[in-house]
Amino acid sequence: MPSPGSSIPAILCVGEDTQLLDTRAAVLRGMGTEVKCLKSAQVSGAADLEGFDLVVLCHTLEEREARRLADAAERLQHPPLILLLNSFCAGGQDRSGIHFDAITEVVPELLVRTASELLSRRNRASRL
Repeated sequence: MPSPGSSIPAILCVGEDTQLLDTRAAVLRGMGTEVKCLKSAQVSGAADLEGFDLVVLCHTLEEREARRLADAAERLQHPPLILLLNSFCAGGQDRSGIHFDAITEVVPELLVRTASELLSRRNRASRL
């Protein structure tokens, strides 16, 4: 869970490959964010997503796991934004039934740009 009351954006990365998650965390921390990485089996439900501004669903997740996590996030009173990572290497999994706020390729520059845009959108909305 993110630090309570922190003004630093909190991101949760969920996937199945620890090395990829660590690399994504390093890239996202370069934006000045707090990042936590978990394998999907470590996320039992909505409570594990509470307090995050953004959840990054890695392309290594099976479609059913990505859907389970996105659905869990939607049940929260203040749901995090969902960024779905896509890759041609993901075997053409059907992601059509998954709610997400943005989708991007696994390229680090695109990840940073898309995450920044989503966090900026969330920040603007919270000031309204």
